[in-house]
Amino acid sequence: FGFSMSKKAYLYLMFHPELSSLKVGVGGSTNKIDRISTHLNLGWVLFKKVDFSTGNLAYEVEQEILTWLRVELGLGIYLIAEQMPQGGHTETVDASEIDLPTIWAKVEELSRVKR
Repeated sequence: FGFSMSKKAYLYLMFHPELSSLKVGVGGSTNKIDRISTHLNLGWVLFKKVDFSTGNLAYEVEQEILTWLRVELGLGIYLIAEQMPQGGHTETVDASEIDLPTIWAKVEELSRVKR
């Protein structure tokens, strides 16, 4: 989907009740196509989002969150590409393994110094 690393961006956390999945992602604040809206149209629900001064900062926090989920917590990718035609399946986790507030607390911790 692409966004500028030097322009304003955001990080978001969403869930999909039917797929029992949580997703972290990033999008560009100035993009013509809003990443969150794309997901909302396909059954995802926004939990929270945080704005960053640059896409680079949003991307750094997203990568740190994914490393924390995958390496420290041992949570694998939950959905397959066919379940997410809009892309982003590699940033999903099983909602039965962790809750939204736990992930968001980590987002806040990591983003405090970067926003």
